[in-house]
Amino acid sequence: MRPRRGVAQLGLASLLLLLSGYLVGFAASSGSVATNPLEWDGHRWSEFSPPEKEAFLGGFLAGAAASQAYGVLTDTVFDPEGLATQIGQLRTEAALNFPYGLNLYHARLHDYYFYIDRRERPIYRAIAELNFQLQTKHY
Repeated sequence: MRPRRGVAQLGLASLLLLLSGYLVGFAASSGSVATNPLEWDGHRWSEFSPPEKEAFLGGFLAGAAASQAYGVLTDTVFDPEGLATQIGQLRTEAALNFPYGLNLYHARLHDYYFYIDRRERPIYRAIAELNFQLQTKHY
Protein backbone atom coordinates (compact mmCIF):
# COMPACT_ATOMS: atom_id res chain seq x y z
CA MET A 1 0.00 0.00 0.00
CA ARG A 2 2.94 2.35 0.59
CA PRO A 3 3.98 2.53 -3.10
CA ARG A 4 0.68 4.30 -3.85
CA ARG A 5 1.67 7.30 -1.72
CA GLY A 6 4.78 7.88 -3.83
CA VAL A 7 2.76 7.61 -7.01
CA ALA A 8 0.12 9.96 -5.60
CA GLN A 9 2.75 12.50 -4.62
CA LEU A 10 4.37 12.20 -8.05
CA GLY A 11 0.99 12.65 -9.75
CA LEU A 12 0.13 15.65 -7.60
CA ALA A 13 3.57 17.15 -8.17
CA SER A 14 3.16 16.66 -11.92
CA LEU A 15 -0.23 18.32 -11.86
CA LEU A 16 1.12 21.26 -9.88
CA LEU A 17 4.08 21.53 -12.26
CA LEU A 18 1.74 21.62 -15.24
CA LEU A 19 -0.48 24.19 -13.54
CA SER A 20 2.47 26.31 -12.48
CA GLY A 21 3.80 26.26 -16.05
CA TYR A 22 0.46 27.56 -17.25
CA LEU A 23 0.36 30.30 -14.64
CA VAL A 24 4.03 31.25 -15.03
CA GLY A 25 3.31 32.07 -18.67
CA PHE A 26 0.68 34.57 -17.54
CA ALA A 27 2.87 35.88 -14.73
CA ALA A 28 5.78 36.48 -17.10
CA SER A 29 3.58 38.62 -19.29
CA SER A 30 2.37 40.63 -16.29
CA GLY A 31 5.86 41.14 -14.85
CA SER A 32 5.25 39.11 -11.65
CA VAL A 33 7.99 37.00 -10.17
CA ALA A 34 7.16 33.30 -10.34
CA THR A 35 7.52 31.36 -7.08
CA ASN A 36 6.60 27.92 -5.83
CA PRO A 37 2.79 27.49 -6.07
CA LEU A 38 2.74 26.35 -2.45
CA GLU A 39 4.02 29.81 -1.51
CA TRP A 40 1.47 31.76 -3.54
CA ASP A 41 -0.69 33.91 -1.30
CA GLY A 42 -3.59 36.33 -1.49
CA HIS A 43 -1.47 38.97 -3.17
CA ARG A 44 -0.69 36.53 -5.97
CA TRP A 45 -4.33 35.41 -6.09
CA SER A 46 -5.45 38.99 -6.68
CA GLU A 47 -3.10 39.24 -9.68
CA PHE A 48 -4.69 36.24 -11.42
CA SER A 49 -7.28 36.77 -14.12
CA PRO A 50 -10.57 34.84 -13.80
CA PRO A 51 -9.35 32.07 -16.18
CA GLU A 52 -6.13 31.74 -14.15
CA LYS A 53 -8.09 31.45 -10.92
CA GLU A 54 -10.28 28.79 -12.51
CA ALA A 55 -7.21 26.89 -13.73
CA PHE A 56 -5.58 27.05 -10.31
CA LEU A 57 -8.69 25.86 -8.47
CA GLY A 58 -9.43 23.18 -11.07
CA GLY A 59 -5.90 21.82 -10.71
CA PHE A 60 -6.11 21.97 -6.94
CA LEU A 61 -9.43 20.11 -6.81
CA ALA A 62 -8.41 17.51 -9.40
CA GLY A 63 -5.08 16.93 -7.66
CA ALA A 64 -6.76 16.57 -4.28
CA ALA A 65 -9.27 14.06 -5.68
CA ALA A 66 -6.56 12.05 -7.45
CA SER A 67 -4.39 12.03 -4.35
CA GLN A 68 -7.30 10.85 -2.19
CA ALA A 69 -8.20 8.12 -4.70
CA TYR A 70 -4.60 6.92 -4.90
CA GLY A 71 -4.62 6.54 -1.14
CA VAL A 72 -7.22 3.75 -1.26
CA LEU A 73 -5.92 1.89 -4.31
CA THR A 74 -3.74 -1.07 -3.39
CA ASP A 75 -2.24 -2.07 -6.75
CA THR A 76 1.51 -1.79 -7.19
CA VAL A 77 1.16 -0.65 -10.80
CA PHE A 78 -0.64 2.40 -12.10
CA ASP A 79 -4.25 1.60 -12.92
CA PRO A 80 -5.96 4.52 -14.71
CA GLU A 81 -9.31 2.73 -14.81
CA GLY A 82 -9.10 1.96 -11.10
CA LEU A 83 -8.25 5.58 -10.40
CA ALA A 84 -11.21 6.83 -12.45
CA THR A 85 -13.51 4.30 -10.77
CA GLN A 86 -12.32 5.29 -7.30
CA ILE A 87 -12.76 9.02 -7.99
CA GLY A 88 -16.24 8.32 -9.34
CA GLN A 89 -17.09 6.30 -6.24
CA LEU A 90 -15.79 9.04 -3.94
CA ARG A 91 -17.91 11.59 -5.80
CA THR A 92 -21.02 9.37 -5.72
CA GLU A 93 -20.60 8.79 -1.98
CA ALA A 94 -19.94 12.53 -1.41
CA ALA A 95 -16.70 11.46 0.25
CA LEU A 96 -14.18 13.75 -1.45
CA ASN A 97 -12.07 15.80 0.96
CA PHE A 98 -12.84 18.89 -1.16
CA PRO A 99 -16.40 18.10 -2.25
CA TYR A 100 -17.66 21.49 -3.39
CA GLY A 101 -17.67 23.01 -6.84
CA LEU A 102 -14.99 25.23 -8.28
CA ASN A 103 -17.30 28.26 -8.32
CA LEU A 104 -18.00 28.01 -4.59
CA TYR A 105 -14.29 27.92 -3.70
CA HIS A 106 -13.69 30.80 -6.11
CA ALA A 107 -16.38 32.97 -4.54
CA ARG A 108 -15.24 32.13 -1.01
CA LEU A 109 -11.60 32.93 -1.83
CA HIS A 110 -12.67 36.26 -3.28
CA ASP A 111 -14.38 37.10 0.01
CA TYR A 112 -11.58 35.61 2.11
CA TYR A 113 -8.84 37.70 0.51
CA PHE A 114 -10.95 40.86 0.70
CA TYR A 115 -9.54 41.29 4.20
CA ILE A 116 -6.02 42.72 4.09
CA ASP A 117 -4.81 40.76 7.12
CA ARG A 118 -5.42 37.45 5.28
CA ARG A 119 -3.50 38.24 2.09
CA GLU A 120 -0.21 36.89 3.43
CA ARG A 121 -1.72 33.41 3.88
CA PRO A 122 -0.94 30.79 1.21
CA ILE A 123 -3.76 29.95 -1.18
CA TYR A 124 -3.74 26.24 -0.28
CA ARG A 125 -4.20 27.18 3.40
CA ALA A 126 -7.07 29.51 2.57
CA ILE A 127 -8.80 26.79 0.52
CA ALA A 128 -8.35 24.24 3.32
CA GLU A 129 -9.64 26.72 5.92
CA LEU A 130 -12.68 27.58 3.80
CA ASN A 131 -13.34 23.90 3.14
CA PHE A 132 -13.27 23.19 6.88
CA GLN A 133 -15.69 26.04 7.52
CA LEU A 134 -18.06 24.75 4.85
CA GLN A 135 -17.97 21.17 6.12
CA THR A 136 -18.40 22.08 9.77
CA LYS A 137 -20.68 25.08 9.10
CA HIS A 138 -18.33 27.36 11.04
CA TYR A 139 -18.41 30.50 8.90
